Amino acid sequence: MTSRSGKKANSQWGIRKGERKIYHYQGDFHISGVTYNDSCENAASQVSKDLSKDIETKMLDGFQNSSIYKEYVNSQVIKLLKNNSKDWTVNFGTLLNKPYLTQKVQSIISHENFSGPGVHNDIALVQLAKEVSFSKYVRKICLPEAKMKLADNDSVVVTGWGTLYMNGPFPNILQEALVKIIDNKVCNAPHALSGLVTDNMLCAGFMSGKTDACQNDSGGPLVYPDSRNIWHLVGIVSWENTVYYYQGNFKVLDIPYNRNYERETSSENNYLSTILETKMADAFQSSSIYKQYLNSQVITLVTLNPKNYTVSFGTKVTPPYMQHYVQQIIIHEDYIPGEHHDDIAVVMLTEKVLFKNDVHRVCLPEATQIFLPGEGVVVTGWGALSYNGKYPTILQKAPVKIIDTNTCNSREAYNGMVQDTMLCAGYMEGHIDACQGDSGGPLVYPNSRYIWYLVGIVSWGVECGKINKPGVYMRVTAYRNWIASKTGI
Repeated sequence: MTSRSGKKANSQWGIRKGERKIYHYQGDFHISGVTYNDSCENAASQVSKDLSKDIETKMLDGFQNSSIYKEYVNSQVIKLLKNNSKDWTVNFGTLLNKPYLTQKVQSIISHENFSGPGVHNDIALVQLAKEVSFSKYVRKICLPEAKMKLADNDSVVVTGWGTLYMNGPFPNILQEALVKIIDNKVCNAPHALSGLVTDNMLCAGFMSGKTDACQNDSGGPLVYPDSRNIWHLVGIVSWENTVYYYQGNFKVLDIPYNRNYERETSSENNYLSTILETKMADAFQSSSIYKQYLNSQVITLVTLNPKNYTVSFGTKVTPPYMQHYVQQIIIHEDYIPGEHHDDIAVVMLTEKVLFKNDVHRVCLPEATQIFLPGEGVVVTGWGALSYNGKYPTILQKAPVKIIDTNTCNSREAYNGMVQDTMLCAGYMEGHIDACQGDSGGPLVYPNSRYIWYLVGIVSWGVECGKINKPGVYMRVTAYRNWIASKTGI
């Protein structure tokens, strides 16, 4: 690493997300006594922010009585969703603002085994105040026989007035989407819904994404036309609007760590996840919110103790050309575990690095330096060769291109999630990308004199090499002054 003057700097320092991690733990809770309105659907609204803060305060208070309170780090509301309303009306027709017919609800009969915000037995019957007159705009649908079964890949149709995309606008005209029935085993795979889908549920859509129900489609119909074009109600939109998703970060003690925990499909990951989920369930027994606790899932298994880290140099994992211990890790003050912003840290080694043929330095760019879209850059790492795939033993590199942030923020890509402190690199058509285990690795750029600059740090993305989902990196120029303030470089 060099200073901005281009001279050799203190080589004990490295910049890296560093695979630093916390145990991310997701639980589902029903929060009572909180006022809700439709503005809460917009995560950026002040109402949503205020309510999130209120709920997080309630959760913090709840953990005061928990046996794991001392290991609790922080928490974050992921999603705010409303409960039942007493003043329902039902609109009929295809236009929202000018419904063909509106009826008041007389009663709602929820399933006896449905519990608050849960996903199990998520069904209810609605009795209207008076009968509905059917017309060409309002038609009946058949209930299937109990023995009726649909096959994997059967075509079905979901309709509703839900948002056109996540946190997006609502339509005025009834929307319909053609989707496919997905086998429950496929849907329950570790990389999908990881066993959450029960025999009382079915999945529909596409594993490749794009076409789906969305926010506020809950309760809407999933229908199937038989060979005589008679339509049957085979499903009811469920999960999108039923649960308070609550993410907490916990430090779990006395559990040794190994690299295989990074692989969600490994036996080590499954074993430790089971241990942790059991520990969490046991801990909630003494918590004031235990009765509101539904289930939980370990999202990521990680460690934060610097003493547990070593940094390997060279092109081979085993044996490394050189290896040093970590003395200190300085994480950005505004980084929040589980979020993407300010995902950067500097690492100080216990001793200086001697540069040789197999170990080269890279220059830090000026804060004002600009790297244009379309520029060729290179990402390197020992991450998985494909999503949930094998890990290499030799250092891998991939030539990619810087992608314009506006393109990366398009609706079909990251829909505004990429901030000015981040940059995208890869290809919108997919295929070449960083992957799992590459986090914290360098994205470098060679200038006309073949001097290499560190322009990005592998941070986040959706799977690996997926269409419209390129890799997202921390933009080093955006953090140049922060790096200098912590390292003097």
